[in-house]
Amino acid sequence: MPVAAPEIDAQYRVLREGAGLLDRSERARLSVTGSESAEFLQGQLTNDVEALAIGGGCYAALLDRKGKIRADMRVLRAAEDDFLIDTEQEAGELVLAHLSMYKVGRDADVAGAGAEERLLSLLGPQASKVLGIPLPREHDHRSVVIAGAECRAVATDLGADLFGPAAGFDAVRAELLERGAEPIGSEAAEIARVEAGRPRLGHEIGPGTMPQEAGINDRAVSFTKGCYIGQETVA
Repeated sequence: MPVAAPEIDAQYRVLREGAGLLDRSERARLSVTGSESAEFLQGQLTNDVEALAIGGGCYAALLDRKGKIRADMRVLRAAEDDFLIDTEQEAGELVLAHLSMYKVGRDADVAGAGAEERLLSLLGPQASKVLGIPLPREHDHRSVVIAGAECRAVATDLGADLFGPAAGFDAVRAELLERGAEPIGSEAAEIARVEAGRPRLGHEIGPGTMPQEAGINDRAVSFTKGCYIGQETVA
């Protein structure tokens, strides 16, 4: 049901002045582990995954052989041989199937996170204050304990995301609200996303879109790394 305009106005004000809290657990999350996980992802995705430091991350895309976007995602390096992938719900099965097929013969395990993990987004200038830790660069991430639950906090362009166990989800959410976050809806968050100029799969990015057409080359494409699927028409 659409949110009434006055309510959206109030939520938008929170996004501009405070910290809005939104449940985004519907997004798909995968893990890629193993001694060849970095090399494997390097040959599948558009960005330089091998160059990531532990605690760092990047935005990347999975292309078809004609250079068109099949999925976009956030890739986080949790350890030397441990990567986390966060993508749109509609792309989750596609990415899982693709990586599972192409990993044959490599020491790389691909698995979906399932319902064991949840995602909360803190959006707005007070996000870091509510979270209680600084996250200076987009995609930087670190472990943080909230309401007794160990979570992973990830810097975003509009605030921070918090990945945590489903078992402690309600307590984590309650703690963030106690610290000053205010609940918002997806409609207000979409307004902020569009204003920030960040295209989204299923909206501005469609099945026939190339990275340069979507305006994501500067964030998602490395022009110095080795070969990957679709590279010939992109880089």
